[in-house]
Amino acid sequence: RKRGFCSHQQGQPHTPHCNHTMSLLGKASTAFHRTKQAALVKIGKADATVDIEYNQEKERFLQHFKAVKDFKKSMKKLNKAIEHVSKSQVKLCEGLVQTYDTNSDYYSVATKTEECARQITDASKAFVSEITSDAIDPMRKYHQQFREVEKRIAHRSTRKADMDRYRYELVQFQKNAKDKRTAAAEEKFENAKAKYEAINGELSRDVPLLIQDRVSFYEPIFATYLHSLSEYYSIGDSIMGSIVHLVGSVDRMSAHNHKRVITPKDSSAAFQTFNAVSSPSSTHDSYSPDTYSSPPQSHSAVPPSMSNAPAAYGNQGGYGGYQAKALYDFITNEPDELPFRVGDVIIIHTMEGEWWQGELRGRRGTLPSNYVQLL
Repeated sequence: RKRGFCSHQQGQPHTPHCNHTMSLLGKASTAFHRTKQAALVKIGKADATVDIEYNQEKERFLQHFKAVKDFKKSMKKLNKAIEHVSKSQVKLCEGLVQTYDTNSDYYSVATKTEECARQITDASKAFVSEITSDAIDPMRKYHQQFREVEKRIAHRSTRKADMDRYRYELVQFQKNAKDKRTAAAEEKFENAKAKYEAINGELSRDVPLLIQDRVSFYEPIFATYLHSLSEYYSIGDSIMGSIVHLVGSVDRMSAHNHKRVITPKDSSAAFQTFNAVSSPSSTHDSYSPDTYSSPPQSHSAVPPSMSNAPAAYGNQGGYGGYQAKALYDFITNEPDELPFRVGDVIIIHTMEGEWWQGELRGRRGTLPSNYVQLL
């Protein structure tokens, strides 16, 4: 026998293996004919059953199903949001407790606020529990009806395709009065038609009922939502209302005019200009070694002492955000270093450590920070 095909003897019943093989072959054949029918309908060679009223109800069903899923998703997001707010409140209060010294007048206020935040967290847990058990869980059961109808709609489409396919075959056979296949084709068509009309009638009745049923279903869900949220807010208001008077004398708008305590920027050593002796400027435009003047110390791998180097901040300007003026000529043949002459204004991109990143006349490279002064 060929592999995969039935090998029972004539007159004997089919084995389970044979039945399985025949089932697979039957499904493949049905799928092929359904695809063929769809192609014929698409090119206008065969007709397809159209039920305008049903199609309208189907669109209403799909819209309502999406609204139901979105509503349940919003409920879940609300639960997560309430949990997140509660956790953030506790975290914030812990930070306030750490802000004040234990002998501060507001230390006790901060600790009481933290206790209140934890009580509100308990209230949030009760809210989430009630919404989950009395709203989200019933909605899961309610959704099962929509999923079942969705599957039945798919079955209807399949049965409609079969009915149209058998109708098309019957019409083809009826064109030849002597075709013996006509009777069998008519029987297949009537059987397929009965199956289609059964599921179509069921859906035509159930879909409108399910859509109308949303009003009565949502009433207790809506009531649960309002009651639970109102209870949660009431508990929060009661808890926080018991301590808010402790800060009643504080001017809450004073934060907008709070004065700085650190050294003003104009007076900061980070922005002061330090005296430095500059060698005479060169009048040449090229960067040949002969045009450079010498700094106080010869340059090697390490620049002169950084004791008088400017701070790593300056007035903004240029592409890099800061500009610096060259105090000395910087002679270098290294490809990653930036040569310059006294008086050049260099765009500074980064200022970290003793070597900065700068740009001059389109060339970028590193330069010793104590050879320049920020403008």
